[in-house]
Amino acid sequence: MSNKPTELGILLRGERTNNRNGEMDKASIEKVILNEIPKEEVSTWELIKNLPTPQKKLLWYLIIESNKDGTTIYSHDKNNLLFLMDKGLIRLNTFFKSTTKVSVFVLRDTPYLMRALSRKR
Repeated sequence: MSNKPTELGILLRGERTNNRNGEMDKASIEKVILNEIPKEEVSTWELIKNLPTPQKKLLWYLIIESNKDGTTIYSHDKNNLLFLMDKGLIRLNTFFKSTTKVSVFVLRDTPYLMRALSRKR
């Protein structure tokens, strides 16, 4: 995982931003995202904002690592993914066969939100 903070990463982790450095504050970032996604995807954005911090970090990691199709390979403890799967934020790619890794679709049901978040990384 990259240690370099990004505007959206800061927002997803719930950290404060500092406008003196030219960074966007949380409200500005959220406004930009809400303008980029359709109303049907706003509930997913609200769900993401209210996730516990460890799950936000994991989701952000998956978003950063995902390809243009929203798919990524996860090689860490698969149990970490269960919470995000229960919330419907990720899905297993059953066509990927491996004993040590899993492939997941990230935000598969919300393509505009995924695109907006991917651009902010």
